[in-house]
Amino acid sequence: MNNMEKESQLTQKGDTSDDDESGLLLKGPLAQSRHYWLALCIEHAWQYQGFVVEFIDSSGQKQYVPVGASLQGVVKQWIDLPTGARAIRIRDCDLSGRARVVLNHKMVRAAQSIWSLAYQTLSLLLSLRRHDVPDRTGWVRQVLSWWRRLGLPATYQRLQLCKARSPAVPLTNWWREHYVQTASQVAALKAKLSDKIRNQVVVWIFASDDMTQEGFVATLESCKGQDAEIWIDSRIPFATPGHISARVATIDMLCDEPRWTWCLIVPVGARLLPYAVACFYQASINQNRLKVIYSDHIHGGVTSPVESVPSHIDLKPDWCLERQRAAHYCGDVLFVDRSVLARFKALWSEKKLMNRAYIPYTLLLALSENHLVDAFHHIRLPLWLQTYTHQLSELNTVLTDHLYRCGISAERIASDHCVAKLNYTSVWQPVVSMIIPFRDNVAITQQCVDSVLALTEYAEYEILLVDNQSQEPETLTWLQDIVKHPKVNVVHYDEAFNFSAINNFAVEHARGEVVILLNNDTQVIEKNWIEAMVGCLTLPAVGVVGAQLLFSNGLIQHAGCVVGPQQVATHRLAFHSLDMVEKRCEGTLVQEVSAVTAACLAMRKSLYQSLGGLNEQLTVAFNDVDLCLRARESGLRVMYTPFARLYHHESLSRGKDSTPEKKRRAAQEVEFMHQRWSIKGYQDPFYHPRLDARLANFALNPFPQELIDWSQL
Repeated sequence: MNNMEKESQLTQKGDTSDDDESGLLLKGPLAQSRHYWLALCIEHAWQYQGFVVEFIDSSGQKQYVPVGASLQGVVKQWIDLPTGARAIRIRDCDLSGRARVVLNHKMVRAAQSIWSLAYQTLSLLLSLRRHDVPDRTGWVRQVLSWWRRLGLPATYQRLQLCKARSPAVPLTNWWREHYVQTASQVAALKAKLSDKIRNQVVVWIFASDDMTQEGFVATLESCKGQDAEIWIDSRIPFATPGHISARVATIDMLCDEPRWTWCLIVPVGARLLPYAVACFYQASINQNRLKVIYSDHIHGGVTSPVESVPSHIDLKPDWCLERQRAAHYCGDVLFVDRSVLARFKALWSEKKLMNRAYIPYTLLLALSENHLVDAFHHIRLPLWLQTYTHQLSELNTVLTDHLYRCGISAERIASDHCVAKLNYTSVWQPVVSMIIPFRDNVAITQQCVDSVLALTEYAEYEILLVDNQSQEPETLTWLQDIVKHPKVNVVHYDEAFNFSAINNFAVEHARGEVVILLNNDTQVIEKNWIEAMVGCLTLPAVGVVGAQLLFSNGLIQHAGCVVGPQQVATHRLAFHSLDMVEKRCEGTLVQEVSAVTAACLAMRKSLYQSLGGLNEQLTVAFNDVDLCLRARESGLRVMYTPFARLYHHESLSRGKDSTPEKKRRAAQEVEFMHQRWSIKGYQDPFYHPRLDARLANFALNPFPQELIDWSQL
């Protein structure tokens, strides 16, 4: 979490030299408070997630104002600076970093407040015309509500946070606006379910190796008003406060109690939010065949009020076994069916106390070995608070045993942020056919083919070049030479360009058991990329595998796709650096996604054919997304692996959709996807609805419109 996450304006003791020229806008001190117009162009903006204006106020303390920028680093914004401000400069919003912001262009102009307010008003009104929100009427109401409650300057500032490169949305305001529900709503839900909870739900507080008296009391206090009977693990050595009714017992005694059907397991140190048990129980009513329910959660202190603004929030995807193996993202508080607790009660019988995550992690992995995805349910709402930190690497023994039982092989890469990064491997070594369509632009295609031949260590593969009416002499000469290579074959598609039809035609000629659709503007940069994709194809029910693609400058171009509701599909983490995604702990693990790009996509040839291949109505765009959604519709999974990494010099061969004809075609393809897949109503199960789907960067959505429906969790 960067320093801008919790507050929109920070204060700290100033020690910046006025003589430091990096990113300097004004030296000051300012004689009076004024509005200033910033027109800036930031060099190498891709290095940063966002920017702030830093200044030293009259008391000698640093202050920060968030600034919104485009992907290219263009800033056009009004800011208000107070009397006495000095050493005013633009800075990286990651205040802990040492990167200095360099400006290619700078214009800073003072203006009368009336002009600033007029511009801000115009910006606000133009924002109401957005077409990238699922409910435009709701968006208009939301912005106008901000205007009434917060005033024009604050609303204008909030709109700046919607830009591509802006600081994280302040968690303080976001939390209060979108999660703190009225007392009447919470009371109504709890009152409705109170009797059923008393008769069917128990809370089991279990011991861990680093539990404390303070943490135990905090956990008990949070369980007190939940309407469920509290049971305490007899291995906990602390006394129960007299004002709290709870039973101290062994796990066998709890399992012998016939009254309950669901149990909420809570480690010492976790604290339930006031409506937690009611929400868990409501979800168990709404869904059939559930065995385990997990929820989002927040982070905070042992003594801070659970309703207060958290220091961090974990908004999670729906169930993904591969991500749970690697990262234990589901967390330590689980709502489990009676049969599950009885089956795994031995975990609570061990005399040696373990890490808080040990039992939930072991239970989830063991349960996944015998149950399908519909046994697990995710509540998209934070229901508990974590007051402790994990040493997830301690769970590697559990992971080893689980992988052995599943018969799965994986290379394990140590990480400070998860149990381990897993690169799945396989003894299965099928023939792989790489299908590379092209038309002229021989330098681009040659770079792609040469990189495959030079770097790929996988033994059994063929390169199937699909020539779509090439005419340039250089291309024809190169084809005559390259076809002599034993790994290369060439077929000719003598029809108008249709990406789907070209690939469908080529698959019929492929001799491989696995086909990899590969753009001719890609470039292999790692030797074991095919092994990583084939390894994922061997995982249970996996139909499609996609790679991590980088722009020429090393920024991420593709790490899977987010589908709907604001756009048909958006590449996850696009324009982020590899260091940045490592800090965010996203895009670095093998995990399930809704779709991947056909710039580098692997699947079995038999599956490709049984699904009918790429839809030839989609001649250029979204044919890959449509294929992935059809695979998911048939019960198969789409997987992303960061261990197959290539450059993608995007659209170098075909170009952008810039002509009127191309724009009409693009609009028709968008309309097709909306009609076929109801995109506006599609909720990507692997991307939380309160994260920003426009940019798919895992930042908080500045304008989430989904309200919490307590009855449909």
